[in-house]
This record gives sequence, structure tokens and C-alpha cells, in this order.
Amino acid sequence: MKLKISVLYLLVVILWGTVSAKSVDETTACAVASHFFAQKFKHTPESLTPTVAYTVPILRGDNGATASFYVVNFRSEGFVIVAGDDQSQPILAYSDEGAFVAENMPDHIRFFLDGYT
Repeated sequence: MKLKISVLYLLVVILWGTVSAKSVDETTACAVASHFFAQKFKHTPESLTPTVAYTVPILRGDNGATASFYVVNFRSEGFVIVAGDDQSQPILAYSDEGAFVAENMPDHIRFFLDGYT
């Protein structure tokens, strides 16, 4: 009986953390990506031009649609994938080469990104 109560309590705590996550908007995602990219690859944040290249909307509670993650491009210099809520690590993936192109995305990349949804 004590084990069942402990497991139930643990599930409630885990679910509460998921429900209480705050969403990250596009502006914040671009700022986080710019700061990370500038620090990681020795740029100044002002020299970067972030644009959101790809995002996947999800539904969460009463807040309506929010993004599960944002892919932020920096021209052809690279890209950063930023989490769509504050419960995850902010930076999910990054590259210092090329740009992220959503059209004709390979199936294995789409499968990987769907894992964050």
C-alpha cells in the first residue's frame, strides 16, 4: 500500500512539472539562440540575424497553441534548435554550418524532431 501511494505521489509530481511549464515565445527563442550562438562561435549577438526557420505547434492546456521547439537560422552560418518551454534544456541542438531547410527534410530528421513534440 505504501509503495502504491509513493508511486502515485511521484506521478503527480512529474505531471505537475509538465503542466506548469511556461511556454517560450518566438522573440525569446531568437534571443536565446543568438546568445548561445554568439558565445559558442565567438560572434557578437548584434552581428547575428536570427530568423525562425521551422517550428511545430502543439496544444497545451488553456494557453492554446504554443511551439514545442523553434529552429533559428543565422543565414548560412548555422542554426540552433531552442526548446518551446522552460522545463527542457534551452538548447536542444545546433550546427555551425549551413542553414536549416524545412522543405524536403529527410525522414530520419523529421522523426528525430517529432520526438521533441
